[in-house]
Amino acid sequence: MTLPPIYLSQLETEIDDLTANLFENANKMVVEANVKRMASETNLEQAQTKVAQLQADIVAMKTLLANNVSSTVNSSIPTQMSTEGKSQTSGQPAPVKKKFSLTKNTFRRKSQHKASASSLGSSNCDGEKAAIANSAGTTVDSRVWKYSDVLEDSVGLEEFKLWKKSPEISEESPFIRRLVAEDVRPCLNFSSKETSEALLKDILQNVLSIEPLQTSQKRICSLSNKEVICAYQIHVTANQHLLFVCQDSRDKIVTVCELFSYLRCIKQQLFSKQTDLELFEKIRHMRKNMVLQRLGFPLL
Repeated sequence: MTLPPIYLSQLETEIDDLTANLFENANKMVVEANVKRMASETNLEQAQTKVAQLQADIVAMKTLLANNVSSTVNSSIPTQMSTEGKSQTSGQPAPVKKKFSLTKNTFRRKSQHKASASSLGSSNCDGEKAAIANSAGTTVDSRVWKYSDVLEDSVGLEEFKLWKKSPEISEESPFIRRLVAEDVRPCLNFSSKETSEALLKDILQNVLSIEPLQTSQKRICSLSNKEVICAYQIHVTANQHLLFVCQDSRDKIVTVCELFSYLRCIKQQLFSKQTDLELFEKIRHMRKNMVLQRLGFPLL
């Protein structure tokens, strides 16, 4: 049985239309696949570039912090070596080394010769004059400020070693609790206790954001409650609004953030080649910076 010519022509037309639609859909699918493939390759290249940049930043951070730790620990060695070298080359007898010991929060000088009551009184007066002169001048004897030569925070070191076994940035740890109680909270002691606690919470959660203002102007600082030039803004998640802060308040917050950033780097094992003592010395240096910043002294 043969179909009429009119039906045959209709059937051929439908077949041609179906074939054209199939080829058109296939071409669209191929084009979409190529676009997605190009986008994926672009994203992959960008991700690889970001990974390379992050790795370079990590290496630079490791080098910088390692240099800071080594310079902090060995800051007094070159001065001592140069002094001994000058004494030997000049032919003059080397000066007698003076030793210091800690007794009842005072430094008592050990002398090789016994002194009478009058000489002791005069030496005490001379020592007081020297202390006053040092406090008025710009230079201070390194033996006074070099705590690692005299004092050793054995309790803090043991707490740090215990924290390092399970490093969590939480006040449940005795080590973190000691840092917060002795250094962090005093450094963040601003006019509003509620704002200070909110800042501490954001710092512990690593969500605090500090941004410079495009135009700094004189206004009431949200932290010091004084009318000063405010060049920065801080977003506190608890208050859900911006705080305008001055340079001094910003610097106090930054010193605290630097400490916890360093602790997070230790948690991520970025300084696995350094000893516990070297890491702890760097933490002590940062704690000292918080004290100096809180009291208004320049950082050492």
